[in-house]
Amino acid sequence: MLIDPRTLLAKKMAALGSHGMALFLDYDGSTANINPVPQAVRVPPEFQSTVYTLHEQLGGALAFVTGRDLLYMDTLAFPHRKLPLSVGHGSHIRYANEPAKEIARPIDGTLIDSISPAHTSHLLTLEVETKPFGARALHFRQEPASGPYVLEAAKAIVREYNERKKEGPDAMIHAGKHVYEIASIEASKGHAIGLFLAHPTFASRTPVYFGDQPADESAMEVVNAHNGIAVGVGVDAPSIAQFRIARPADCHMILGAVAKAFVLRLGYQQAKPT
Repeated sequence: MLIDPRTLLAKKMAALGSHGMALFLDYDGSTANINPVPQAVRVPPEFQSTVYTLHEQLGGALAFVTGRDLLYMDTLAFPHRKLPLSVGHGSHIRYANEPAKEIARPIDGTLIDSISPAHTSHLLTLEVETKPFGARALHFRQEPASGPYVLEAAKAIVREYNERKKEGPDAMIHAGKHVYEIASIEASKGHAIGLFLAHPTFASRTPVYFGDQPADESAMEVVNAHNGIAVGVGVDAPSIAQFRIARPADCHMILGAVAKAFVLRLGYQQAKPT
């Protein structure tokens, strides 16, 4: 009889124990479904409860590492608890009970805005999202087939920006699902994971990471270097992922099973949003 690979992964994670695992989660496409309207993305309340429970069970060693901003994550994604976070693809980091701090210098968003129209005006369904730290996200969720043209435009914007900027870091492109984000070249999810693993809350634990896009590769490199577990979500999951699952709902199932396993061992009750 074949065993569901999701069950095998859940058992492997649970075997690390609540004192032995550090859990890192991407948001869009990994734990939350992609939505044509980025600000409309939400996770089910049941998954919120699972996250809060695991955060308690792991002694705080759970963090989201996302391209989202701090305000969205704190007020819309997980409003009932301030979780450890790295936002802006590794631009800022926040440990438990500490303010967020910059770990990568921002780019000049005003300059990006002045450059962009010349390269994007022909892309009629393109949505440009203004993000913190000067970053800009070029969403083509309304017309996925326009992806190659959006990438060409993003490359032209970055090339002109890097030629014209007067100070600060170069810009680079982070590729996501139906989005190309222009951000600081210093921003890296892998760098953020490394900083988390050096923090007392996360240190000496085996890292587990769930991600779905090329921007997650750097995080998975660090996780693999620490003999951790890298999980790719979706058919286009990063190539260096050791495990692959199909969709965010599979991530919800796996993490729910891990939380239940810890409940049986530790006697914790499922946390509920208030």
